[in-house]
Amino acid sequence: MTYYKEYDGELNFATDAWTSPNQKAMVAFTVHFEYQGAPMTMVLDVVEVAKSHSGLNLATAFADMIHNLKLETKVRV
Repeated sequence: MTYYKEYDGELNFATDAWTSPNQKAMVAFTVHFEYQGAPMTMVLDVVEVAKSHSGLNLATAFADMIHNLKLETKVRV
């Protein structure tokens, strides 16, 4: 379901980064919002990031995910 795409309020994003047992740098992106009075949480994507969890790599992965899901209008900078 993509309730978040039609949602008129603010979306809140969170990340969780870890290194897999086979030494791959991974990050998960989630979105959090309220839908019909109930809190909603959805996993948007889980991706491997290049080499490490540096700020630049995480920001690039987040920007790519936002672009791929066409959520640019839902993000305030």
